[in-house]
Amino acid sequence: MTTSSSLNWELQWVAICPKPFSAISIFTCAYVIKRIVMDRNRRSSVHHRLVLAVSIFSLLGSIAAFIGTWAIPVDTPGVYLSSGTSTTCSVQGFCIQLFFLGGPLYYSSLS
Repeated sequence: MTTSSSLNWELQWVAICPKPFSAISIFTCAYVIKRIVMDRNRRSSVHHRLVLAVSIFSLLGSIAAFIGTWAIPVDTPGVYLSSGTSTTCSVQGFCIQLFFLGGPLYYSSLS
């Protein structure tokens, strides 16, 4: 049987846990984008252009994942760190669906 304190701890963990991993993904995707954009030879290669597109999609998806529960409306019960509105929640949901589904489509074009 779970107590309310363990439930609160679990909700806090679920809200905070994705942030460091999303931050790592943001920095690594930004690095890959920088490396490809700054090198003329890499920009001209079709392979690197596809990797650039995957990195852009992954960067934007990671930003949406980093925002996490901050975009959920403030009056939503049982959500830790919620501070958004219904509009921010809808925009974040759209971005997560678009960018996390767009990346695998580009991955499939690499093979």
